[in-house]
Amino acid sequence: MDLVVFAHPRADSLSGRALQRIIDGARGPVVAADLYGQGFSPVLSASDFARYGQPPNDPLVTTYQRQLAEARSVTFVFPVWMYGLPAMLKGYFDRVWTPGATFAFRDGVPVGLLTQVKAINVVCSFGQERDFYGHDGDPIMLFFKQLVSQNCEPDCTIRYEPLFGTDGVGAPAVAAYLDKVAGVLARA
Repeated sequence: MDLVVFAHPRADSLSGRALQRIIDGARGPVVAADLYGQGFSPVLSASDFARYGQPPNDPLVTTYQRQLAEARSVTFVFPVWMYGLPAMLKGYFDRVWTPGATFAFRDGVPVGLLTQVKAINVVCSFGQERDFYGHDGDPIMLFFKQLVSQNCEPDCTIRYEPLFGTDGVGAPAVAAYLDKVAGVLARA
């Protein structure tokens, strides 16, 4: 099963259109985790933190962890806001990708538990042009490299499909981008 995690409040957004194209282009079963649509709370509360590394007491977090445990690929679809992940997606990582679910500590070193995940696909859109990030590099790609190294096997690939400059991009570029991401699961 391929898991697609969607983090945008509007289905009619560029991210929403990308999500639909990805699902339509899939060759096998797909499960979509719509964080906004399913009412996920990104807040890591004091009680959540006290239980960190133990089974969650939130049924939606339990569902998301089960989906991860069954997925052969995980695709994230989101906009980049304020130079980083949307708060909803950051909260998903804080609450769902936890010790015992996606990694474990062995001799103080994190070891990935998502051994069946063979691909992490990142489909995101930036308002700014790529040049805006200059010498600092791409903060999104850096985040996902760290995520994979801690939670997955070394042979897990990252497929990165960003669209930069969406604040000024025209309809032909958007259409080409949507065509490109439509096959992301076919390549997983």
